Amino acid sequence: MLEDLFAEISRTTSTEERFNLLKRNEDNEVFKDILRCTYTQGKKYGVLKYSISGKGSKTLDQNWPEVKHHLSLLENREITGNAAVAATEALVCQFDEFSQKVINGILRRNLAIGLTINALAAAWPADFEVFETALAVKLGKRKEKLVYDGKTWFASRKMEGLRCVAEITKDNVTLRTREGNEYFTLDKIKAPLIEAIKDLPDNTYIADGEVCIIREDGSEDFRAILSQWNRDDWTVEDPRYCIFDFMTLEEFKGRSQSPIFSVRYDNLQKLNLDNRTLTALEQIPLDSMETLDTLIERGAVEGWEGCVLRKNIPFKPGKSVDLLKHKPYEDAEYEVVGLETGEGSFSVKGKGYITINCVKVLKIRHKGVEVEVGSGLSLDQRVEWAKDPSLIIGKIINVQYFREEYNKFGIPSLIHPSLKAVYGIARET
Repeated sequence: MLEDLFAEISRTTSTEERFNLLKRNEDNEVFKDILRCTYTQGKKYGVLKYSISGKGSKTLDQNWPEVKHHLSLLENREITGNAAVAATEALVCQFDEFSQKVINGILRRNLAIGLTINALAAAWPADFEVFETALAVKLGKRKEKLVYDGKTWFASRKMEGLRCVAEITKDNVTLRTREGNEYFTLDKIKAPLIEAIKDLPDNTYIADGEVCIIREDGSEDFRAILSQWNRDDWTVEDPRYCIFDFMTLEEFKGRSQSPIFSVRYDNLQKLNLDNRTLTALEQIPLDSMETLDTLIERGAVEGWEGCVLRKNIPFKPGKSVDLLKHKPYEDAEYEVVGLETGEGSFSVKGKGYITINCVKVLKIRHKGVEVEVGSGLSLDQRVEWAKDPSLIIGKIINVQYFREEYNKFGIPSLIHPSLKAVYGIARET
């Protein structure tokens, strides 16, 4: 039975024993299908909060096709919003307690039994594949250890947008987040991408970059793109895809070695980019510490989010010291655990200063210590959340701060914390 198998996996702590357990159950198609629906990267069902009115007698062992069909409707967005929640509630209440827990785990994409996509890919490589792109680590003290040898390193502006990995053929484009989930609101960059590779041999290509909304002054409007990318039945009107890497799918997957970065960047610049919807992000070769310092200073003056440094080597997925980022401010994601309201005075165009009941600060926990965030909130947010705190409490926000500091008792705090963005759920973009 599935319940016994799940319990056995939960009790198994050894990586080798868990691997062997998965191999022994390779022919259990219902079990494997449940794992596919949960851990395959790119899966997204859009229903996380729903109420269970009771429990029934159905089991997943006997009724898995019914659940799988419902998951397919959610994934393909054939039902969304309140209709999706209602249909999920009607389905789940028919199942027994164990099955309800598993369905909830599938929707949240975590069965809480100690399995990961990497473990599944190791045991069943034909059924599970890890989607992994390059991720930067902080420059920090590594700055003093960089070696400048001609074009050993390239530096670029760190764009403030949505990380987007595009898989492109002559007749199709799939756009994914850094976690492998598909974007459904960025259709306006698909046709330009197909046009960009029209002169290349038939193949599947990968472009990697940031999708931004650019203001008239050339800066990125991060809140604008963040507020639009995940809307239902919506297409972002004027996105710009700032591309910083380009290669074949085989090279991205590690099935063949890519050229070094300078060659990949040269190939990117040769594409048929319209320089309106698609642009090649400028890459500056670093030949000295002074060049890097000048770029960092330029970023500070022009209000960049930061700089990214790429070593001139073949593509390497995952986090690596060969891809570094520098930001004048730190930022991190936190759950809002509370807020404080009160009267505040604000300048409103055409009305002068007005006094209104609003949110004074949001409360988060940093390393277990409560921290107040009072900057970065718009007037609309302050008023709306004061009226209905449930709109923000429990949600994930991005907080920007100057640095972390400890008092004489070793208690941490954040210096100049400011609300940067509201994600709602943990960010995957």
